[in-house]
Amino acid sequence: MDIRLYNSILYRILLGLIALIVIGACSKQSPPANPQNPTGRPALPPAPVSVATVVKKDTPVELTNFGHVEEYSSVEVKSRITGYLTQVHFVEGQKVKQNDLLLSIDPRESQVALKAAQANLQRDQAQLQNALREADRQTQLLEKGIAAQDTYDAAITAVETLRAAILADQAAIDKAHLQIEYCSVRSPIDGCVGKLHIYPGNLVRADDTAVINIRQVDPIYVSFPVPQQHLSTIRRLSASGDLKVRAIVPESPGDPIQGRLSFIDNSIDPDSLNIRMRATFANPEWRLWPGQYVDVVLSLQTEIGSIVIPSQAIQTGQKDSFVYVVKSDKTVERRPVTVRRSLDSESVVENLQPDEIIVTDGQLRLIPGAKVVIPESKTE
Repeated sequence: MDIRLYNSILYRILLGLIALIVIGACSKQSPPANPQNPTGRPALPPAPVSVATVVKKDTPVELTNFGHVEEYSSVEVKSRITGYLTQVHFVEGQKVKQNDLLLSIDPRESQVALKAAQANLQRDQAQLQNALREADRQTQLLEKGIAAQDTYDAAITAVETLRAAILADQAAIDKAHLQIEYCSVRSPIDGCVGKLHIYPGNLVRADDTAVINIRQVDPIYVSFPVPQQHLSTIRRLSASGDLKVRAIVPESPGDPIQGRLSFIDNSIDPDSLNIRMRATFANPEWRLWPGQYVDVVLSLQTEIGSIVIPSQAIQTGQKDSFVYVVKSDKTVERRPVTVRRSLDSESVVENLQPDEIIVTDGQLRLIPGAKVVIPESKTE
């Protein structure tokens, strides 16, 4: 026999023996099939999860939207007299009270006008006394038939003229006092002073350019849009009492600011189909500022017996939202739910029953029918 043929046959025989040995070893190591796990694959261990109990309770019915903060009132402060600005009594951005002194205008011209009016008054008063004496003499002479009628009439006219001149002098004095008062510009409202537009040393003209702007920010308004389908409900509820409104300032510490609905616009925007509303808020700490955007929550009424769960329990699928419900055998069921509305960290839903147990954390490790384990520290 050819030696090469002999070696080839021997090599094939050795390979076959090795294959038989390997197959036999693997068959001995395979575990028996589990009747409860016919695939032969190892069962998954229970997944640790956090859970919460479905609660039935009364909840507020609320509308949430963004809002725009607006000043309660705004005043452009102008000078009522022409003169040179001599002094500013505030710092830009300062909080001021009504009647606080803001600006001083040179009063000397008005003071001179006051003195001239007072002098004219004294002169006309002296002339009136003389005219009264002359009228008295002319009256006596006329009664005796000595004086002419026209002389008497002239004396009486002089008295009346001087009395009118005195009234004019008094009005001029009052005007001069008023002009001097105008030299001290005071705040017409409580509010916050804006940027100063004219600086000391410049000429300020009466009723010309505004010197400063003051915005009243306590109280303050927040305007916000509401979809038109809620209008009839809001009008009905507001007719029976004030509707509460909360303003939430993003990235600001502290509780929401409480206010009340104070205005409903008289028309609906045809483009957005929203109606503009406005709420009034007390703002003593100036947490709200004109031009700021805030989150607004309008409370309408209270719904009795809502089904409430933590919002984090809700998962989003391709077709619906769902939660995992923990059954008595510690397996989970995938349950579709309808989310009616959100309440901060909670949601009002349908298709759940009170006291059912739902998973709030660990959902990514779950499939329907999976076993779970609930550590005591994970129960909410």
